[in-house]
Amino acid sequence: MALLQDAMETRDAVALAHAWACAAPGDDAERLGDALSLAVLGGLDGAAAGDIGARAALVGDASFWRRDWERNARVVAAAGSAATLPCFDDGAGARRPAAPRPPPAGALGPTLAAAAAPPGPSLATVRDADPGRDACDCAFDVLRRPAPVAEGADYVRASCARDGAGLGGGAAASVVVLGADARFRCAAEARRAVQRVLRVGCSVNLYATPPGAQALDAHYDDHCVFVVQLRGRKRWRLYGPALECPTLHEATLPPPPELLRRGADHAVTLAPGDVLYVPRGVYHAATACEDAGSDSAHVTVGVDLDPALTWRGAFHAALRDAAVATHACLRRAAETSPALRRACLPALMDAAPGPTAAAVKSAAAAALRACGSAVVDGSALADDVASLAGLAVPRGAIAVGAADFADAARAVEGAVVDASVFASRRAVARAVLDESAALSAFYRVLGGGA
Repeated sequence: MALLQDAMETRDAVALAHAWACAAPGDDAERLGDALSLAVLGGLDGAAAGDIGARAALVGDASFWRRDWERNARVVAAAGSAATLPCFDDGAGARRPAAPRPPPAGALGPTLAAAAAPPGPSLATVRDADPGRDACDCAFDVLRRPAPVAEGADYVRASCARDGAGLGGGAAASVVVLGADARFRCAAEARRAVQRVLRVGCSVNLYATPPGAQALDAHYDDHCVFVVQLRGRKRWRLYGPALECPTLHEATLPPPPELLRRGADHAVTLAPGDVLYVPRGVYHAATACEDAGSDSAHVTVGVDLDPALTWRGAFHAALRDAAVATHACLRRAAETSPALRRACLPALMDAAPGPTAAAVKSAAAAALRACGSAVVDGSALADDVASLAGLAVPRGAIAVGAADFADAARAVEGAVVDASVFASRRAVARAVLDESAALSAFYRVLGGGA
């Protein structure tokens, strides 16, 4: 307790880091994580930090959870108006076909091309040269330097291989500041604002883009993103569904050419203070507006959803005493059932309605009964259920047949998804959240920044 008190009073980052490492799980660890973040991030971009954090939190109101979370994009203008952009249905409830599920290996993600020329100065060097400058100015300084930038720990200089219409390549490059929440308080506040609502760990990148340029090819992410526009204007194009609720770290595929030729389903221009939510699995691309007369900068907060915090994770917890084959069948069925891949986060929060357990049970049982024989990766399954103490999973291949899937379907239908199940998921969410906040702070300490 004395260690905690001393660290909290001095706000010394090294002492706080040591105290955090020694703290028992619970409120002390959470308070230390917050204090550590403030100690290492405090004073950077302080004037803008609160505003950015408040803007990022605007998306998560009651209507967002009821209608848009993991289903539709949502844009909230700086003036307060909001609009929903249907992504996985036509706006009247009819489902839209998604792209085929990607293969487990050999797939391509979005192009983030680093220049091949010798690297320029590190972001830390630019930042330390003028400690009073804010995050955007720092990124723009790198953006304007003539020396190309190779990929590194701090940032990359990136340009897309083709524009959003698939018609050609642009030479102008963006600067992508990786893990911006570990360096700039404005980015950390955006992350913290989203985490306060979702109660799960997030990550933040900052993009500085010259007029007319685009950093990434059209792509979809394996995580939901909240975009906060900081400076300039950027045009976002949403092309429709790729895969409903892809799993974190799952391989992704580029959009089919016909999708790009057809054009965007939605196009929205973000000005400073505007916020955009894009659900995971939706193809999108963004270009800085040429008529804005200035570079564009925005932060993107990604929701790093651990599979344990999906409805599949909830059923793993509810059926913790079931046979390993049942858990293997659940993992296999999730490949075809978006209901099992959806986050159960709304069910963990007080005022956020989400899909009921009964509805998910029905969809999961149907997906299980539709499966035939399969081979499941035991190592991947062991990682998925690591939070379930006492469940021993073989690390090799696990073969399951039709009878196993039928048994698993009956087990899911009879599963009791009660308060104890959600309490276990809350514990997982808290651990992920604590780790996210601590890593951001530790990286800042290790980087030696002010």
